[in-house]
Amino acid sequence: MAVGICQGRPGSRARRRAVPLAAVGSRDPYATPAPDPVPDPASATPSGAVLSTTSQESSESKPSLGAALSAKLGTETGLAVRYLATSGLNVVNHQVLLQMAIRWWGWSGGAANVFAAMVAVIPAYLLSRYWVWQVQGRPSLRDEVIPFWIIAAIGLIASTTMAELADRIFGSAVMISVGSLIGYLLVWVAKFFVLNLLFKRSADRHTEVPAG
Repeated sequence: MAVGICQGRPGSRARRRAVPLAAVGSRDPYATPAPDPVPDPASATPSGAVLSTTSQESSESKPSLGAALSAKLGTETGLAVRYLATSGLNVVNHQVLLQMAIRWWGWSGGAANVFAAMVAVIPAYLLSRYWVWQVQGRPSLRDEVIPFWIIAAIGLIASTTMAELADRIFGSAVMISVGSLIGYLLVWVAKFFVLNLLFKRSADRHTEVPAG
């Protein structure tokens, strides 16, 4: 098929020359244009879904306040449970040694209580450091051992005073144990907070990475 194209010069008659259609272009001007491709619904991703996915990934990357609070409470609860278990074991050790000194050796309530406290404080310190607060590394004499013994001495004074008082009033081994427990409980709650501060500082010191 050919298309007529007019050529001419100014002042001259235009001449019509047949030019092949291929020279004008390969597309047929009378052909029906092809329809635009229809997008595949399965591959199309709505913008709302993209925003939803992005927000979901952002929320998953950041822990929620509830999860952080639950982890914190779980840590504190575990610490309190271990402290209660250790305290219960220390009381059992103390009372066994106290009754042994009173019944077997015939000591007074005050003397027997001092003996029991001096012996029971050793496993009390080891359990508190390595199990309750889970502190690793070498113990510090100034930052751990001496303060722990000072706290134990305060509890010893309170429990010994109550044990000696019960001995003078009742003269019974059972009442001596009751008096010793009352004196121990007077400082037991305060002892937890002091030891918590003491061993946490020690744990932070051992976990510090030296500079350089």
